[in-house]
Amino acid sequence: MPRPARRASRARSKACQLSTDWRAEATWHSLPIRYSAQPERVQRKRASVACGVKRAFEKRAHQPLAGRSSSVPQRSTKRAVRGASVPGRERGWGPRSEGGGNIFQVRVSRCSDSCVVVDNRAQVLRETLGRAEDSPKALPTSLTHPPMSPPLRIALVLNPFTLDTKGGSHAPNLARELLGRGHTLRSFGAPPGAIPRSGEEEEGTAAPGAATLAGFAPDVIVAYDALSPAAFMGARVSRKIGVPLVLIEAGFAGVGSPMQRLLRGVGERLWGSFVRRTRPRVVALDPLAGEQAVREGFDPERVEVLGEGVDLATFRPGLYSGLIARHRVRGRVLLYVGRIGERRGLDVLIDAFAATVGQRSDWALVLAGEGPGRRRLRAQANRLGIGARVVIASRPRDEELPGLIGSSTSLVVPAVDDSVRGKQIPRAMACGVGVLASDLPRLRWLVEDDRTGLLAAAGDRSAWKRALARAAGAPMARRRWGLFARERAEKRFDWGCVAQSFEELLLAATSEREISPVAGERAPGDLPA
Repeated sequence: MPRPARRASRARSKACQLSTDWRAEATWHSLPIRYSAQPERVQRKRASVACGVKRAFEKRAHQPLAGRSSSVPQRSTKRAVRGASVPGRERGWGPRSEGGGNIFQVRVSRCSDSCVVVDNRAQVLRETLGRAEDSPKALPTSLTHPPMSPPLRIALVLNPFTLDTKGGSHAPNLARELLGRGHTLRSFGAPPGAIPRSGEEEEGTAAPGAATLAGFAPDVIVAYDALSPAAFMGARVSRKIGVPLVLIEAGFAGVGSPMQRLLRGVGERLWGSFVRRTRPRVVALDPLAGEQAVREGFDPERVEVLGEGVDLATFRPGLYSGLIARHRVRGRVLLYVGRIGERRGLDVLIDAFAATVGQRSDWALVLAGEGPGRRRLRAQANRLGIGARVVIASRPRDEELPGLIGSSTSLVVPAVDDSVRGKQIPRAMACGVGVLASDLPRLRWLVEDDRTGLLAAAGDRSAWKRALARAAGAPMARRRWGLFARERAEKRFDWGCVAQSFEELLLAATSEREISPVAGERAPGDLPA
């Protein structure tokens, strides 16, 4: 081998070794070579570049760009260059030729401004990076961040009469997520401490009312229950100060209780038409709630279904519960969590369990909840000879619920009508647990048949026997359901995803600016001037 070639080979080896030690990569294949027809000169060119890289590292040439300071310590380099094996051209950093000389980028840390250059063209590189800063499209995707949404002042209005946070934990969790996205939020109508809020304090805070809500000067008003007093208060202030109104509708659980129907009728007669003429956007927590909002007269084009989220850090796979050990439950567990009473389909579940896996010693049915049907179900299990395989426990505390769900084999929801919301289903999916549920509209929206679990006809004992037999005899299917359930929870039920969709809806509502004070129209109860 000729002497120049040997020198080039040694220099290249040293440079590559040095780049490995520093966790940097010299992308030789992307270097523009002018003398491709002369191999010796090509090798000499590469040798000179390698020597330059070596000198640059020896002089610790990791200098921050002009006019900027780098606060990232050198020990973060190893973390910063993960994935640096991708060629520079693919990451958006191809070499350039400026003024007759080559600029060769060795490494750009995704969390540091420092870089290594050769051929004494650092100034040209700084100018190139400056132009790239002005045009984010020129930067590699790993160095750019998604644009932040403009902060909003959000007023969250709940029912001031019942202090009801409709939808369970929806209001506090939504408030927490919106605060984490930089928005200013204040709640009205909820007891102190029930809803997270920003640290901004208003002087002379009075009882929650329209005057206080208007004084907060929100950019958008979010009210719970489409025909509740909270919706009326939100619509009244929305018209007064000219800001959009967004209603959150959870819908009735079935036909609703007599008190719920009474309050809904009063709201429809007193202020229902006034709220609808405000043309609010309606966020329904499930498809049935969306259909109810349409039946109440809201514009179908302004009704959007956006379900409740789940905390994926709290509900996650791999958890275990001491409740299982305390009741000496062994083997695989079918778990039901909720009220034990009528319309829950638990008698159908016990019959199907007794006819399939209830006679086996490696399966158990755990019913965790309170209600008037506990004694009746215990007598039914004893009569069918499966009393030892059926455990009826009290409802677990909120802190124990993730472990109880995570330690089960499958979650069962044998409801007979849509009075059951199925709020435990997203939590089970987040824990990687497949779900066996009744084939009802409210539950069908949550469970995908034979992908995240199984659907069985509501109240049909034969259908539930087939579902339990299949789930018990297909361990690989159960594992597949759990994997897809966790994936679905991450993409659809994560509170971060739900809050992002809700934030986009708020931004769209504020950009429309369709709501403006209506002259000459008084709200119900207003006195003439």
